[in-house]
Formats: sequence, structure tokens, C-alpha cells
Amino acid sequence: MELIKFDKKTVFNNRICVCIGNFDGVHLGHKYVISSCVEYAKRNNILSAIVTFEHNVSLSKINILSSNLKYEMLSKLGIDVTFIVDFNEDFVKTSYIDFEKYYLANLDIDSIYLGVDFKYGNKALGNSKTLSESYNVKILEFRKVGASKISSSSIRKFLQKGNLRKASKMLGYYPLIEGTVIKGRGLGKQMFVPTINLDLSFCKDLYRKGVYQASVEIDNKLYNGIANIGVAPTMKNDNDCYIEVNLFDVENIDLYDKKVLISLIDFIREEKHFESATKLAKAISNDIKKLKERLKKYE
Repeated sequence: MELIKFDKKTVFNNRICVCIGNFDGVHLGHKYVISSCVEYAKRNNILSAIVTFEHNVSLSKINILSSNLKYEMLSKLGIDVTFIVDFNEDFVKTSYIDFEKYYLANLDIDSIYLGVDFKYGNKALGNSKTLSESYNVKILEFRKVGASKISSSSIRKFLQKGNLRKASKMLGYYPLIEGTVIKGRGLGKQMFVPTINLDLSFCKDLYRKGVYQASVEIDNKLYNGIANIGVAPTMKNDNDCYIEVNLFDVENIDLYDKKVLISLIDFIREEKHFESATKLAKAISNDIKKLKERLKKYE
């Protein structure tokens, strides 16, 4: 998949079928729209494309996926080209008419595939109806899990409540966190519970603070583990948000600066403040024991 920075100067002359949207989380609803676009493009011997937006965190909601994971998933769906618009303070002011005139008009568009609730332009005044005045627009209905409409906003709410099961059903995969292992305070090792640490300050409001069942991919190998998301109130003196993961049955591996991919599988309990490091260590040991017993049942 080719990634192209998309601004008013961009010109792309290949005929395309395009989807437009944030595609935050690349959930099952997104995949339905995108796969329909890809199939149409193949049938008509044209390219499949996406126009999406690179958000400034201060201007948007917290993203479910990192940009890297988002583009990786889009590529796996068979998209040929992704046009990335810088969603900055200037772009926010762009009317839906100007978005068509100065952006979409620079593309050779055959058809546009959209979800039924699609809106665009300043104050979200543009929609599928306004877009269909100039383009061949195909509108696809909502996908549902049971009676619930699949949406990124619903998934965020489930993650904030720690309801990973419902979030995962809408996403089609376990919630993912990627990052580079940073040096912690060594407190886990002092308590004989070695951990890997990632800074989560960029999405600290996305996940419920607490203890999770997790799996971690490192160098194409998967490890089971138990994760804590939060500020570690018993031991830390700051309010920075981290994810700390104890990897089961792993010793003497230097993971600092390694890129890891964490899957959150189930929420176990809320983050708690303990009176001492000893009581914290006992609670962690108990959590690990219970989770290992649970995992044995599925072996």
C-alpha cells in the first residue's frame, strides 16, 4: 500500500474507488465498507484508495489505534493507496465545499464508498447527500453486534469501562497497544516480578485503570502476561500513565528499546492503592497465580 501526504497541491491521475473517514480502530464496520470498495475496484480494474486524517491529539479524541497499526491494518485489507490529510487547525476550518474543490477534485474518482453516518467539512455540514451531488456515492448500512451499532465512539466507551469483550467483538480483534520498552523504576525486579514498561500518556484516558490479562508479541514470538495500566499509586509519586506487563516464564531477556505489541484480553480488577510494597507484591503474586490457573484450563 502506498502512503501519500494529501494536501491542496496533491494530484493523482489514476482512476480510483475511494473510502473517506477517520477509520479509527479499523473495526468491523470500517472493514465492511473498505472491503466493498476493494472488491469494486478489482472488478473494474481500478485502484482502491482511502482518504483519512492524521489527527493532532489536541484537536481530536484519543485514537483507538496508533497511526502505524491503523495503516498496517488498512494495507492488509487490500487497499492500494492511502491519502493522509494533516488534520491541523487550518484544516479544521475547511468547509465541505472547499474540501471537495481543493482536495477531492485533484483525484480521478470513479466511486466513493461511505458509511451511512458519514459527515465531513467544518461543523460537519457535508454528508453523503452533498457528496452525491458531484460523485457516484455508494452508502453502506451500519454493521451491528447483536442490537448494538458498531462505532469507534462505542468502542472507546467500552474500553473506558474495562469491557474488553464488547470492544473486541466490535473491533474484530483484541485491543492493541504498541510501543517501545522504556526503563521503569526497577520496582518489579525488587519484588521479584520483572516487568516491561511503556509510556501510555498519549492515550491515558482510553483505558480503565487496572489489571489485565495480556499477551505480548516480541520479535514475532507471543508471551502470556499480566498487565497493569495506570499510575501505580502505591509506588509512584507522579501521575504519568504507564502500562507495566509481567511476562510469564521469561527470564534474562534484555527488552529495553524493543518494540512490542500488547493485546489486552480481559479486565481483571481495578488499580488499587496498597499500604506497603509488601502488600502490593502479594496482590500481584495472587493475580499472577489466578491468571496462570485460568490459562492452564485452556491448554
